[in-house]
Amino acid sequence: MSMTATAQWAALPDHSAEIARVREEFITAYGYEPDGVWSAPGRLNLLGEYIDFLGGSCLPMPLPYRTYVAGALRRDGVLRASSLQMPGDERTVVIRDIQPGHLKGWFTYVAGVAWAMNQEGGRDIMLPDEFGADLLINSRVPVGGGLSSSAALECSTALALLELSCPVRKDCPDADATPADSDALRARLAQVCITAENKVAGAQTGGLDQTASLRSHPEQALVVDFRDFSIEPVA
Repeated sequence: MSMTATAQWAALPDHSAEIARVREEFITAYGYEPDGVWSAPGRLNLLGEYIDFLGGSCLPMPLPYRTYVAGALRRDGVLRASSLQMPGDERTVVIRDIQPGHLKGWFTYVAGVAWAMNQEGGRDIMLPDEFGADLLINSRVPVGGGLSSSAALECSTALALLELSCPVRKDCPDADATPADSDALRARLAQVCITAENKVAGAQTGGLDQTASLRSHPEQALVVDFRDFSIEPVA
């Protein structure tokens, strides 16, 4: 008997509807409103697969499939996270206690970002001792398709933790800006996420996925030179 494989197409998500859904799911999970919702896209690589490890140039592009994180500030140093993709698997850790090799599963990509933010240094990235957060995650990046669902999880988490920590650090920008508006800061956050994946999640990455997820522009590809992580958007 012959068998024919059939493609399973993932429907394009509605961005506004996804934001509304993850907000509602946060309220269901934790019983109160989140402070905000952050997201980061998966990516498709057009040229240069694995060349990032060798210091070459790659040409990725962002996808409309994103990972959404609804989050709220805590002031007890605790990071708590749940994922709609892992029902019933709520995870909690004290941020200052996070160490490589002590966590397992999907939560390593979340807690690893918090750990790496403190390892990378810099007043505008490090998390204060009292900082904590509740996070609810919903990934719309198809898993297992080579579209960097793990990087989208790391990058959306990094954006959430960075902005949520502002009131604790008392150095938030004005209301018309967000902490990660600049490409220079997003480049540093990409390095944070690379560190998290390599050292905490234990998955080797050369930085293509995180760079594409955090530094891409809508409807453009991105030339990335991995000798110095410089970028050039391409229409």
